[in-house]
Amino acid sequence: MYGTLVFPNTIAPACNKRSTTTALLVATIFAGLYPRLIVSVPDFGNSLTVPNAASAHYTLAVMSVVAAIALPVVLVYQAWTYYVFRARVTGEAIVPPSPTG
Repeated sequence: MYGTLVFPNTIAPACNKRSTTTALLVATIFAGLYPRLIVSVPDFGNSLTVPNAASAHYTLAVMSVVAAIALPVVLVYQAWTYYVFRARVTGEAIVPPSPTG
């Protein structure tokens, strides 16, 4: 309601409502499946459950170290590309080239 009153000519309210509905639908499906992640059709006992899908402690520790190293690298790279291209992208209109001949 608030978005409709403030921004009457935008699609933001509809987009927000659709996104919220989709997120709630997915959450409802996963809540109904819990503790199973993937249900086995031939034999219900062979379904993939949350404890069976969890990684070992060593794997989680290694991935935490990799993420702690890789995340700052990615953020620095993003900041550098923003710095490099900051003046090249403007809001000015593009002038079409004049026809030759």
